[in-house]
Amino acid sequence: MPKPWRRPVSLVAFAAVAVAGCGSGGKHSPAAETVTTSAPASSTVSTVDPDTQLNSIPYNVGETIGLPGGWRVEVVRVRRGYTDKGLSVVRAGQEHVAVDVRVIDDGGPTVRMDAAALFVLYDAANDAHRVIARRGVPNGLDGRLSAGTDRTGRLVFAAPVHSELRMILDGQPLGSQRSLFQIDPPKVKPRD
Repeated sequence: MPKPWRRPVSLVAFAAVAVAGCGSGGKHSPAAETVTTSAPASSTVSTVDPDTQLNSIPYNVGETIGLPGGWRVEVVRVRRGYTDKGLSVVRAGQEHVAVDVRVIDDGGPTVRMDAAALFVLYDAANDAHRVIARRGVPNGLDGRLSAGTDRTGRLVFAAPVHSELRMILDGQPLGSQRSLFQIDPPKVKPRD
């Protein structure tokens, strides 16, 4: 594996130094001291879009984060074992999890938000859990967002009981970046 602090020197450079040292008559010419090197064999320029990479430390409940494109997002509150009429019964070993999310458009482009397409919950086994659509109950986030919009809504998921949970926001459709949130256990006391 190449070391980033080492630069490869071409064979031409070694040949130039060797020829300079093999001159006859002991004469020393300043031109013989010139050493040529080639460009590094591999480029260190990344082709990975930073907006596709998740933050390495997840954001906690109660932290408002600023995202590229003029967006701010906060997980306001998380409730495990959430109950509400109209929710279907979950499988054995699962429970409903309600995640209250605040989205602020500080100056990004006008977009149409579809929270179910943007937010996904993951458990400790890295299994994905999608937003549950509740008939007749809007989530509070969906719809047109333009500069100055400040919305808080509730997303409901079905996830394994007692599993550590994280949520991913795929911000790219909003002209922003992907972000990872620590959902459970929350690090700060959620607001009401």
